[in-house]
Amino acid sequence: WPGASLYDAFDQSGELYRSLFQTTIQLYDKQIPYGTKNVIYDFNRGLYAYINDITVSGTKVLAKTMSEKEMNPEAVVGRETAR
Repeated sequence: WPGASLYDAFDQSGELYRSLFQTTIQLYDKQIPYGTKNVIYDFNRGLYAYINDITVSGTKVLAKTMSEKEMNPEAVVGRETAR
């Protein structure tokens, strides 16, 4: 169901150094929640990144689950850089 996911990362001294915020929507036809936007904050570097905004780039839900071979790093990079 629509909501948000949060992630905090702490260094070895217990200080917060990174956070991630992800909003989601419910894809009722697929019966799954789907991440729509991600914001990552790096407090040590003073940086943030706004990624995966499906309201701008659209979305694609696959009809079947990809195999381990299709999801290994080399296959993903090859598929995404071949455009």
